[in-house]
Amino acid sequence: MEDNITTTAKMHIGQMIIRIIQFVWILLITALIGNVLAGKSETSSTVNYSMFVAAFCWIVWFFGIAAVFVESLAIPIVLGILDLASVIFTFVAGVVLAKKLNGAHSCNNEVCHHPIRVTAGLENIRLTRSQDYVRTNSITRGGNSPTKRCRELQASCAFFWFLFAAFIASLVITSMQGFGKGMQIRNRHKGQKQNMSQVQA
Repeated sequence: MEDNITTTAKMHIGQMIIRIIQFVWILLITALIGNVLAGKSETSSTVNYSMFVAAFCWIVWFFGIAAVFVESLAIPIVLGILDLASVIFTFVAGVVLAKKLNGAHSCNNEVCHHPIRVTAGLENIRLTRSQDYVRTNSITRGGNSPTKRCRELQASCAFFWFLFAAFIASLVITSMQGFGKGMQIRNRHKGQKQNMSQVQA
């Protein structure tokens, strides 16, 4: 019995630590994607989806952290479904952002690699491949600072993968808690049956 209590307490502590880690990643993603949306003149379904995922993760996080402190909210099946949905959504967001960003590119416009000469009116403008990337990419172009937006989106992509891992961890702990509760209920029923059989005897 004491071992079960100790294991449950450890799981609660582990769940709380993971929820705190999730809070950090969700906060950073929300701030970064919010900045991108605020400074972008063109709408992007990828960026909009990323903000939707951040908002959904906030809902899951609030419910999850409340379940740590309020036992009546700690329903393993509900928490498991929410965590699983968050795992799927963050995975898709990470994949889509990485795809739209076309892998690892430098967002620094000061670095000159293989300059490309472009004619604009009577002047020749020398663009680097980096400049061409941030100004032509579908989710970084637009607005006054495509380089800043490029860096924010790259950071958001990395943070989505960290958040994906954090939700996998909370899903595992939630599954273990659900299994533990199921075993406790079975043992309780067994004890009640044994007591009834002894009384009848």
